[in-house]
Amino acid sequence: MKSSCILIVEDEAANAELFETYLTQKGYFPLVYMDGARASEDIENGLLYDLALFDLALPYHDGIDLLRLSKELHPDIAVLTMSAYDFSHELSQRHFKKPFRLEELLRGIQNIIT
Repeated sequence: MKSSCILIVEDEAANAELFETYLTQKGYFPLVYMDGARASEDIENGLLYDLALFDLALPYHDGIDLLRLSKELHPDIAVLTMSAYDFSHELSQRHFKKPFRLEELLRGIQNIIT
């Protein structure tokens, strides 16, 4: 079975490391960026992934712009979003309000990647 690649953009190091470790343990291949501008550049250059998880409050690059770019270039790839605010966007399949339980994130991912 192919391990799904999950693109994660999270600027807080502790959260990024936690998501990477947890999702690796669950059999996924997380590709973590702490910089939205770098992630945007790589997406534009053809980065391939099966699902994305974007923090909406990123320095140097707006998370909403990253969400729009991802959906423009990869309309069939699901994007999940997260932030400390109760927020939703029509391009996001699901939003997680921080703090959230890792099990909740896993269920959200499993509901999309089957």
